[in-house]
Amino acid sequence: MIQTISGIQIESFATDEPTEPEASTYHRELAEKLNLTAQLKRMSTPSTNPFPVCETNTFRLIRSLCPITTPLSEYDADLIPCRVLELISLAKDSGLTTFKVHHPEVVKDDPFVIGYENDRYDARPYLIARWGKHLMSWGEMHNQVCTNLHKQAVAALAELEGVAKRLKAGDLYNIPSWATQPRISISYH
Repeated sequence: MIQTISGIQIESFATDEPTEPEASTYHRELAEKLNLTAQLKRMSTPSTNPFPVCETNTFRLIRSLCPITTPLSEYDADLIPCRVLELISLAKDSGLTTFKVHHPEVVKDDPFVIGYENDRYDARPYLIARWGKHLMSWGEMHNQVCTNLHKQAVAALAELEGVAKRLKAGDLYNIPSWATQPRISISYH
């Protein structure tokens, strides 16, 4: 839900209902067969966390637009709205312990707060909130990421084409060092 408070738009990702762990009957049977007691406990314990897990594709989109990650305690690029701090407090009361702000290098709009159950590298991310004077819609964000990645891909292809032409002409000495590596990749950030 997006609210406007003192000229700042704030999108809260909190739901009205706590989330239930997803566990199909088959999932439960496998966990029982394998004697995975921790998994069984997780399946039977409803979460009091009202914030949704940030799915992989959503997280990629956020990281593409907001490649800088700052621990909440160190974030000073702009003033975090009071409503966002309330949502972070609710998330903390719901069991999330680690919070990070994902933002662009120059913070204008749309920083995201992501919460985690712990500070391990493999902790699941939860969407808490985002704010700014003008929040892009999710469709606008998707289109911007596609445009940015398309530009990167076109630039990479142009560079590869130049390398291919130099190699075809027998010029092994005027190619970038990455061209001699076995893999070439485009970064998402």
